[in-house]
Amino acid sequence: MIGKLWKAAQTQLEAHEAHLAELPAGTAASETDAKTLATLARTVRELVALDSAAAGEGGKSEDDPSPAEGLRRVEELRRELGRRLAALATEEAGAAGAPPHGDGLT
Repeated sequence: MIGKLWKAAQTQLEAHEAHLAELPAGTAASETDAKTLATLARTVRELVALDSAAAGEGGKSEDDPSPAEGLRRVEELRRELGRRLAALATEEAGAAGAPPHGDGLT
């Protein structure tokens, strides 16, 4: 089940990235876009917690990834979320004509 949730989160990330890519050049992402990314980040955090809890119980279904594969996916999603949040902050700062603020991710 957790594996299916990871797949759904990845699908949502890809769909949101496609949406952001369709924005006209120089157009800042909306507050809704920022909230969507925040929700996706929270979802990833909760999935990491679920993965940890499942690993602690020793229960693992056939379709769940190995611990190493799960950690690799978590790291990939974190990097991708960080990249997208930084891009969103840069777009927002560019649209406002101000220098970008530190994103706290680096």
